[in-house]
Amino acid sequence: MRDGQANLQAAKRSDKRGLILARAVRLFNEQGYFDTRLEDVAAALDTAKTSISYHFQSKEALLAAAYEASCDAADAELELAAQAPDGLARIRSWIRNFAHHAADEARQGRPVAMLRDPAGLGGEGEQALHARLNRQAAMLQRFVDEGIADGSLSPASGDAAVQFILSLHYWLGRWLARVPLDGQDQAIDAFLDLLTHGLATSRDRQFRSPVLRDGIDAESLLFDREARNRMKLDAFVRVGTRHLNRRGYRALSVNDIANDLGVTRGTFYYHFEDKAALLEACVERSLDRVEEAVAMGRAAPDGLAGLFDALSRLFDGHVNDVDPLLRVSLYPALAQRIRPLAHARLRRATAGFGELVAQGMADGSVRPVELEAVETMIFGVLTGATLNWSPDAGLRRPGSSAGGHPHAADYFAPLLFGIGSRS
Repeated sequence: MRDGQANLQAAKRSDKRGLILARAVRLFNEQGYFDTRLEDVAAALDTAKTSISYHFQSKEALLAAAYEASCDAADAELELAAQAPDGLARIRSWIRNFAHHAADEARQGRPVAMLRDPAGLGGEGEQALHARLNRQAAMLQRFVDEGIADGSLSPASGDAAVQFILSLHYWLGRWLARVPLDGQDQAIDAFLDLLTHGLATSRDRQFRSPVLRDGIDAESLLFDREARNRMKLDAFVRVGTRHLNRRGYRALSVNDIANDLGVTRGTFYYHFEDKAALLEACVERSLDRVEEAVAMGRAAPDGLAGLFDALSRLFDGHVNDVDPLLRVSLYPALAQRIRPLAHARLRRATAGFGELVAQGMADGSVRPVELEAVETMIFGVLTGATLNWSPDAGLRRPGSSAGGHPHAADYFAPLLFGIGSRS
């Protein structure tokens, strides 16, 4: 008998609900809501599915309870942060409050739910969640506006900074879960130092996104069958990544992908043996793109310029959902035989950003910083860029692309230069 079963059986009825919810949240965070079944929660607790259903009528009810707890905590953290003396202090307080809450919950075996799958609530539940998130985002927007007014903040774009901070907040809990408890205060301090002061030794530098070309020779495609097949394969992977990010692996529909591309199921199976093969291709393409962007960044004149170049090459396609990167939470759905290789490549890709930062420290373009915190911040704000951008959020638009998403230079300015006052 494992601890999960013993704890569940020995617990009071009111405590059993909390134990079930905690185990479900851990699974939702690790592998996504859509790829978690009630059977998985039951198996993690060494109990029957009926024991779960007795306390929660459905998986959706589990998700609703998890998200409600996270939103309740966020509301309390924002109210507490609002008492700080200026805008920068309010933002730092909000992030620190969240980090301490997440650490306290982790110590008690209750992970904080990451709000990644609002579509799992469906209909009115999803709308209600977005309404709460929008109010929280608006309060953060107020903190930024107040900080600009009182002189404690000087971001390149206040509106883009809000999106950056929301994405950073999303990833912070995932990172802290890997930090030993006795080192979390130091880790939080390093995180806040980065947000306040940024990476650059000089805040007077300016960057422009590189001009990206698709490299397609339209005339050659008329006669090159292999090139046309590669384009078709690439289109399947892009659309497949988009669907996987939205609905997870188990709910992935070959029909939906084929309909989006205006082709038949037969065309899909001409290129892929099954959904597992598509997922593998999506993982490979995302990692290829990150590695290629980092390699291009190495050719920049210094480390800081190289980091921005690499991030810019990935940002627009990802944030606009035209060429998205695959969510990391989908990697556990890979076949066991290739999962270790994918995770090894993911670690290498993340470390590639750290390498550019280290190069910047060596050439003087980047101030001395904690590399692990930097790598986490970079990957978090890049892959989380689309997660907190709600079309009905009511926030002022940073003004750039057709979708209203911020320019890469504005979005990554808090990372490069910090949000604190320049004075």
